[in-house]
Parts: sequence; C-alpha cells; structure tokens
Amino acid sequence: MANDIENGHPVGDVILPDIVIARRVDEIGAQLMNIYEGHDPLYVGVLMGGGPFAIDLMRSMVRRDAHLNPRFEFIRTETYTDGKNAGQTKITFPLKKGLDLSETPTVVLDDLNDRNKTMPAVHNYLIEEHGAQDILSVVLMDKPDAKKEPGPLPDIVGFEIPNRWINGYGPDAGDEDHPDAYRYLGYVSAID
Repeated sequence: MANDIENGHPVGDVILPDIVIARRVDEIGAQLMNIYEGHDPLYVGVLMGGGPFAIDLMRSMVRRDAHLNPRFEFIRTETYTDGKNAGQTKITFPLKKGLDLSETPTVVLDDLNDRNKTMPAVHNYLIEEHGAQDILSVVLMDKPDAKKEPGPLPDIVGFEIPNRWINGYGPDAGDEDHPDAYRYLGYVSAID
C-alpha cells in the first residue's frame, strides 16, 4: 500500500475534505430536523466508525436550535474482526436492557455502508431486542458494492464514494497492529 504521509498520517487520495464533510453534515442535520419536527426520536450512533459523524451531527442540530435536546445513545458493533475482511456483524455494546422503542422513532447514524452488513444487523437488533417500529438509517458514506447485498439500505446518504479502502472521519486504516488508526482525521482519504 503506497501512501503519501502528511504529519505522520497516511493521506492517499483525499476524497472528502473536512470542509465538504462539515457542510454535508449540516445539511443532513437540517433534513433530520425537518423530518422529526414536533417529534422526539432516539438517535443511535454506531461505534466505532460512526462516532465522529454522530457527534458532529448532534452538534450541528443544536447549533441550529439551541433549545433542541436530542435523545442520543451509542451502540458498538464489530464486523471486521481481522481488520479488512467482513464477517458477521455482532452488537458488542448494546442499548440499555428494557428500552422500549415501539413508539419511538429511531434514527441510526453510521459512518459507512460498504458491504451492507452493519445496517441490517442493527435494524434486526433494534426490532428484536427493543421493539422498534420506525427506523430511519443515515450513513455519511455509501459504496456501490453495498447495494448488491440483501437487507435494508440507508434512507439518507451523505456521499456516494468509490469502492476503495478508506480511512479518516470514522473509518480506520484496517491496520492489524493499530486497529483504530486514523479514525480521528477530519477528512476521508482512499488508501488502497
């Protein structure tokens, strides 16, 4: 894997600069506020990769309306057990037991839909374990290959990106020695 290095970080081809991401996150926040005006959805961020997107999205919405106090939880999933090969998605950090979502709109926030493994697993978990009836899924990035797989696809997509290995703004570098490397970057780059 040949990458340029900038300040110790693999850069590769920057496909989503930080300013472009910030603008799109603001647009998605406005869209969700319009959809759920007068309602109180539960926003569920999917860790690890979805953390930066979910937090920035909540901040964007609160900047638009200082009186907004979104209900927000995290779950953690694991799909890539060896860094680069997708296996079966597991919920490794669930929501609180007994949380009833049968009458609560639920918005799932994730960073990337690359193989359409995580979103179906999260949908099934929310329905089976918490009785969710109304689930809207939002991903910052979607790859073409994900659309070939069965299961629910994201309802809102920030960016369509190429089928390349990426890192930054949630996705890690897939490095077995440093499994969470570069999630914190403010931009997204293709590193393959």
